Amino acid sequence: VQREYKMVRLVFPNPAKVMQNLVQRVFEQRISNFLELLLAHSGDLESLQMYLQLLYLCYFKTKTFAASIMQYDLSEVNFNILIDSLFTPYKEDYVEVEMKYLELAYENELRHLREVVKQAQSVALSMAGEAFSVLAKGLESTTGVMAPTMALPTLTAAAYDLSSIEPVLFFIHTNEESARRCAALAPKDDVRSVCCRLFQVLVTYLGPKFIIPALDGVVQPLIAISTQWTDWSGAVGIGVHMDMPKAVQFLQTTQQVNHIVILLQRHLYHEILPHVPQSTALYNQCIEQRNTLLVGIEEKISVGLRFTLDIIVTTFARQLAAEQSRNDYRIGDESITTIDKPTTACTNGGKFLSMQVSAIKANLDGNNASLFLKELGQFACQVLMQHYQKYTNGPV
Repeated sequence: VQREYKMVRLVFPNPAKVMQNLVQRVFEQRISNFLELLLAHSGDLESLQMYLQLLYLCYFKTKTFAASIMQYDLSEVNFNILIDSLFTPYKEDYVEVEMKYLELAYENELRHLREVVKQAQSVALSMAGEAFSVLAKGLESTTGVMAPTMALPTLTAAAYDLSSIEPVLFFIHTNEESARRCAALAPKDDVRSVCCRLFQVLVTYLGPKFIIPALDGVVQPLIAISTQWTDWSGAVGIGVHMDMPKAVQFLQTTQQVNHIVILLQRHLYHEILPHVPQSTALYNQCIEQRNTLLVGIEEKISVGLRFTLDIIVTTFARQLAAEQSRNDYRIGDESITTIDKPTTACTNGGKFLSMQVSAIKANLDGNNASLFLKELGQFACQVLMQHYQKYTNGPV
């Protein structure tokens, strides 16, 4: 453009008019033809994604180009009208294309995540079958007794995995890109409503379709474990701690969900609400959508924490019952000097509770941590009182 401008100034007596005509032809013919060749889609996910990314890129590159040539006697050219005339055909259906792409992208991600979980379950079942086969062969070779056949459990509907933050980052980052395109390409009067629609899609897929089912997948095993235990008593052997990993896993899941909520809040206030004026129905609608999701998550977390507490307390009680011996409290003359020392069961019980407190503090915060620790302390005291009352203290 700079070279053409120098030539025009040397040749023509009215260079400004010539430059205006030249630039107008460039926009109406060359750039227009280029956009027609470049901007097309077939309706599938990859095609829509490429189309939207190129549309957004072309729009901003065109605006940048217009701003860069304003210095060449083009003050009379209305670049806004030229740019609008170029992109109006693509803007007319932009909103529906964006919404279609967003839902397709989210559905595709959920499908992928389900396949990942199913593959992990299949591998785990296969490894369990192989391990049982090895044990069975060992039993048969050493004892001559044939081990019973083990029926592997049937795979149920796969729950999503919350151990990684990557899927959530995908959901939010995809929504962020859509919101930024919306601010540039949607009709000005529709930007606020479209941003609310984008956030609603995010909340729907991130909450009821991903986080809530994922939490159900972690909570249900806790409920199954807890309902098998009718009380704190009962004989236990080597497997006294076998269900603790699931309880710790839920504490870790709770921390992960807290991180997700922080990311969602940041997205709402940084990418969505700046386009939606406060004290409007749309603004309140976005806040209500966020609040509804948080209430649903909090309900699931509360249920999971309640059953996690049951498992911790029951494991503590059963560990005491398994390790405590009545002779621990039979104190003879030769043992009088050890009367003030804790028994092995009490020492191990204290270590167990200390480990759980550390895990709680590492994964919970705020009111959740305070209330959980308070209830754990109360139940632990009840367990100890019931445990001590089972034994008679005194000399032989």
